[in-house]
Amino acid sequence: MFQADSPSEPAGKAIAWATLVLLIAFILTLLSQPMAPAKDPTILWPTHAILAGLLLRFRVLRHFSFWLAIYAGPTLARLFLGLSWNLANLYSLIDLSGILAIRFILLSRWAPKNLRSPQAIGRVLLAGAAAAAVTASLALALLPGPQLPGDPASTAANWFFSQLLGYCIFLPPVLLLPKYGSRSTDQAALQQGWLTRLRHPASLLPFIALAISMGLCFLLGGLGAIAFPIPALLYCAWLYPQRVSAWLTAGTATLLVLSMAHGWIPTYIAPSDAHASPWAATSLHLGILLLVTAPMLLSGTVSVRDDQIFTLTQALNHDTLTRALSRAAFLRHSRSCLRTRAARPPEAGMLMLDLDHFKHLNDHYGHAAGDQALREFSSCIHAAIRPQDLFGRVGGEEFGITLPDTPLQASIDIAERLRASIEALVIRLPDSTGLSITVSIGVAHTSQSPHDSPEELLTYADQALYQAKRNGRNQVSVCRDDSRPVKPPEGRMPDSSALPPASTPTSIMPVTNEVSMTDNADRTPLIALLEDDPTQSAWLQQILLPAGFGCRAFDNGNDLLATLRTSDVFQLLLLDWELPGISGMEVLRWVRANLPSNPPVIFVTSRTLESDLVEGLDAGANDYVCKPCRPAELLARIRAQLRPQQSHASPDTSFRLGDFSVDTIARHIELRGEIIQMTPKEFDLAALFLRHPWRLFSRDDLSALIWNREIPSTSRTLDTHLSNIRKKLQLGPASGTLLNASYALGYRLELLDEHKAIS
Repeated sequence: MFQADSPSEPAGKAIAWATLVLLIAFILTLLSQPMAPAKDPTILWPTHAILAGLLLRFRVLRHFSFWLAIYAGPTLARLFLGLSWNLANLYSLIDLSGILAIRFILLSRWAPKNLRSPQAIGRVLLAGAAAAAVTASLALALLPGPQLPGDPASTAANWFFSQLLGYCIFLPPVLLLPKYGSRSTDQAALQQGWLTRLRHPASLLPFIALAISMGLCFLLGGLGAIAFPIPALLYCAWLYPQRVSAWLTAGTATLLVLSMAHGWIPTYIAPSDAHASPWAATSLHLGILLLVTAPMLLSGTVSVRDDQIFTLTQALNHDTLTRALSRAAFLRHSRSCLRTRAARPPEAGMLMLDLDHFKHLNDHYGHAAGDQALREFSSCIHAAIRPQDLFGRVGGEEFGITLPDTPLQASIDIAERLRASIEALVIRLPDSTGLSITVSIGVAHTSQSPHDSPEELLTYADQALYQAKRNGRNQVSVCRDDSRPVKPPEGRMPDSSALPPASTPTSIMPVTNEVSMTDNADRTPLIALLEDDPTQSAWLQQILLPAGFGCRAFDNGNDLLATLRTSDVFQLLLLDWELPGISGMEVLRWVRANLPSNPPVIFVTSRTLESDLVEGLDAGANDYVCKPCRPAELLARIRAQLRPQQSHASPDTSFRLGDFSVDTIARHIELRGEIIQMTPKEFDLAALFLRHPWRLFSRDDLSALIWNREIPSTSRTLDTHLSNIRKKLQLGPASGTLLNASYALGYRLELLDEHKAIS
């Protein structure tokens, strides 16, 4: 806040600023005269406080010409008002001494860095008290007797408090002024967008309360009028940013001083009155001083709280190493971003980025080099993306980017630009070694998916990411839904055949490998989810999607019925009962009366009474699950309802994958002709991965498929079985297969040489 060591501006510019300061000082001195009634010392003198604040706040005011300006401006004003040359110079010299004193104190090590705490505000007020004591002492020593009416004690007290009051009222607001070209120091208010909050009618209540309290001062008057605005000022200090509160307090105090000095509020007794106490002005000074300091100290306390909340929120929402959003914050902000589209279809891209061979980098160069690579990778991404884009760390070396209001082709262009930027990045290690990294990127888009939840888009982008890895890494792959052609408002969204030919200048010529989001779509059941609670809907989708089910979410019955009238594509319906508008029961009755396919319907509801269960089943529901439901149980009930619909053809009893041969009848696995001894659960788990290479299975999915129950997150059962499978099947680079854990998503079997592995 205080620019002690800042260099001075060029002489020509400094002189121009000094001229402006001279005019300000001249005008302030003239305006200060209404603060004093006739034949009475000034109650409030704002000139010295404002000039001192400008000197401390702005580095441009460092030239010696500024000191001439703050001396000459008040001197010329006093000469204009009729004072003699000697008295005008003497008063200006006394004011200048106070400015020098407070500058010396607030540029020392004792000075606070900012005003965002009660202690800092207290230090500034104490510095003002010291400067006021200097000016009062010089006034008593230098001014002639006629200029000091009354006894010396009351005169010294009035002079001291008038100077102190000026510093307390005007110095903090001036110090809180924003510097030219800088952002606000009120980080918490800036982060929360207080200007947006002020547009809400309720945010005007503190200002309205302040206006009413000032009106009561003029209407009622009396000795207690000075205390009327204090509650409103405290209300303002609690709700408004510190800068706004400081200027409201300064304006209120100035209005009170003017009103009392001129009798607009009948509480001030002029010293010329024979019955007036010589300490009446001192009492007024103390009252105004308390009125000013209370809101200022409260605003400092609130600022400390806001800064702590801001720091804690930043720590919770951001990864400390890369400054990217944490996984939870990334999904939360992405979900909010995808919902703010009422008037047009969603247009947003999701990128999944993974640093290639990062584990090798850590093993070869050390974890410090790996951390440096992550930091510089993150800095490169931050510099390349747009301000509205969201960048988050979703795993160890896996990152996600949400691109709001971005068509598919533009999302691909951005992904390729990011890939090229990372490829050109050279990381200099402490030993001057140059390190290059590459990144694989998967792209998904809302126009290609029946849903627009960030969890689902991230899953599809993850599928595309691993397609890029299978095709050699350092590539961009696009996840495309061939079964759902999408027509945006401007025209048809191009598919892979509509991409520019090789002769067309484009930044994505090395791209694009595509992986379908509906591989084996004929065997993937599509479930309609009717749930109005966004949190419940997202949680249910997180259960269904990793388990291999397609899911389309609806938040009201009208939208679901509109879809069912045009296309009977769902193999099962999950319905909540209590919904705004059309209830789940009404949707069930319509389905049973109108859909020829007669799909199974499961109620997932918080209604737990036996009569509700009987009513739902009698109305045509196939099953009834009470909230909160258990994920594994819900998946088992869904599979039980879908089983009659599925083909009766049994899967292959044996199959091969590279060096592995699996016999599901004999329940054994051979590795290069040698039978591997495995427990029943180990066989089931290994056969599942070998039958579905590259497919991502979550922990809940594996728990339901293999153990047919939910395994607590604290249990090591699944981890132990996976470790045994890796050892017994020799899964690793030598065998060409890896059982890899994707952080917070699940596990997949990866083929290092797919053409050699698949037979």
